[in-house]
Amino acid sequence: MQKFSFLSLMMISILLSPVLLAQENGYSESYKNGIYEKGFYLNGQKDGIWLYELKNGNLSLIESYKEGIKQGAFIEFDKGGYITKQSYFADWRKFIISPYTDYYGQPP
Repeated sequence: MQKFSFLSLMMISILLSPVLLAQENGYSESYKNGIYEKGFYLNGQKDGIWLYELKNGNLSLIESYKEGIKQGAFIEFDKGGYITKQSYFADWRKFIISPYTDYYGQPP
């Protein structure tokens, strides 16, 4: 397993740059079922990067939306902050980039 990989950091930085322009309707932060949800709405729909954090501050999930539709990278983390799965949404289709395995080749 690995913590945030260089590729993941690059994807996030690339995805965040257009988000800064698309945040006109407002920032939202809420707490549901032990997870903090943070992101922006545009015309009443999720738009840009959405972060989901556990109480301990570790990321649980990073999602990206365009006008309320899943679009771009989705990165899932375990409770320790390790990446467990990366997927990518484009044109309503989901592509699994890589399920992560631990040192012994077992899924986390």
